[in-house]
Amino acid sequence: RLGFSALEVAPILDAVAWLGGTPVACVRASSGDARSRHLGISHHTLTALEAVRSSVQVPVPPGTAVPPGFERHQWIELSPGSIATDLGVLDLSVKTMGRGVDEDRLFFDMAACAGRHAGAVALRMLGSR
Repeated sequence: RLGFSALEVAPILDAVAWLGGTPVACVRASSGDARSRHLGISHHTLTALEAVRSSVQVPVPPGTAVPPGFERHQWIELSPGSIATDLGVLDLSVKTMGRGVDEDRLFFDMAACAGRHAGAVALRMLGSR
């Protein structure tokens, strides 16, 4: 349960909080994996969020259920935007585990939510200087 490299996310998020920043977690999730145990929010993400000592912001698409026991974190619902359009404008073909946006929408929506939220946090911080 603890033998994965992404567990290093926990002390990094705690360091951000300790330094006075706004820790923003990016949730790994899947809607396209054929294995049922890999659908929804990744157990690795939940383990990392469990290991974090501070409260972190967790941006997710609207309607995402907060897993029981993780209410101490700030789950923030926001629109991921139009990922396929955005990637097309940039002429990018991005995949996860061989799957594109149409084959694993939740993965890309989660990443987009984290990126959009982190960008907004950064702009607020720059504006407050």
